[in-house]
Amino acid sequence: MNSHKKKHTIQPKKGLSQSFLQSRGMAKKIVDALCISDEDTVLEVGPGTGILTEFLVQKAKKVIVVEKDERLVRVIKEKFKNTKNIVIWEGDILKEDIKDISEGQRLKLISNLPYSISKQFLYLLLENRAYFSCAVLTLQREVAQRMAGQLDKKSYGTLSIMYHCFSDTEILFPIPPSFFYPRPKVSSLVVRIEFLDTPRYLIDDYNSFFSFVKTCFTSRRKMLRKTLGLPGPLGEKRPEDLTPEEVVRIWRAK
Repeated sequence: MNSHKKKHTIQPKKGLSQSFLQSRGMAKKIVDALCISDEDTVLEVGPGTGILTEFLVQKAKKVIVVEKDERLVRVIKEKFKNTKNIVIWEGDILKEDIKDISEGQRLKLISNLPYSISKQFLYLLLENRAYFSCAVLTLQREVAQRMAGQLDKKSYGTLSIMYHCFSDTEILFPIPPSFFYPRPKVSSLVVRIEFLDTPRYLIDDYNSFFSFVKTCFTSRRKMLRKTLGLPGPLGEKRPEDLTPEEVVRIWRAK
């Protein structure tokens, strides 16, 4: 199980929430879920020791990897030194310019994200959705279910609404904790995201809408007549009781 770790003698950094996938069979299954053609350019965020990358370079026209850990950058450079269709960026994806990375192309995205940055990255992804057609991500179970709207209303919130409005998100399959090193304390799910060419509802100002949704859910248990001064039946609801369509309707009326 730990042969991949021994091969590269890389110890995961707790400070970066690193947990390396060990199963080649699972890696292939994740890559297959992205449905890559030989015309696609794929962005991989956080390649780790390159277990997904091995399959990506066999399928895609071009693979761009972004890795923050300089130790892993050295591993990837050595491992793929004779591979022609890979570009390696050393940097923090949360600080990089997606437009520069994409070079104007629409990319497919794949990542086994460090769970400590998953929410930040998911919002960054939405802001830059014009540069992506689809994504396959490994996420902690709770975050994946929240995106897909599969949790109770206590967990329903900004992430659920934003991804419903701008994408089709599907939970594909779980990954057992034993498939990672070190073994994570949370369960993992693989999700596929298809970004919509136009929002599901009439949303003509992303930043304004995002700010409104966040504001709504800062007082998720208070009725909207108190937090937003909303009259009528909707004013008697709490944010967690609203459908995404109702949230859009209230935002447009403000």
